[in-house]
Amino acid sequence: KWNNNGGKFSTYTDNPEVDEIPQVFSHFTWSVTDGKELVCDLQGVWNRFDGFTFTDPVMHWSTTERGGSRHGNSQKNHRRNVNKGQSGIAAFFATHTCSDLCRKMGLRRFIK
Repeated sequence: KWNNNGGKFSTYTDNPEVDEIPQVFSHFTWSVTDGKELVCDLQGVWNRFDGFTFTDPVMHWSTTERGGSRHGNSQKNHRRNVNKGQSGIAAFFATHTCSDLCRKMGLRRFIK
C-alpha cells in the first residue's frame, strides 16, 4: 500500500522516483477535478515492465449531495466509511510534499 485514506504513505522500492508516482497520481486526481475529488488508498503492485497496477482505491469527495456525502456516506457514518471527504483530502496533503514531477505537471497547490 503506497498511501491510505488517512494521509499515510509508504515506500516499497529502492527507487524514490517510482515511489513518488502514487503520491503524484493522488495529487493529480485532486488537481484535475478542481479540488473536488482525490483518489487514494493506493495499493497493488509495480514492476519495471508493466508499471503500476492499483487495486481497491478510495475516493474522497469534498462536496455533498442530498444532505450526505456521495455514495451514501452520511455524516453519522463518517468514521466507518472510507470516503473521508474534505478532511481526508486535507490529511493527504498534510503528508504530501510536492515533487519535481508535481511541478512539471503543473498540479495545483493545496492551500491549507
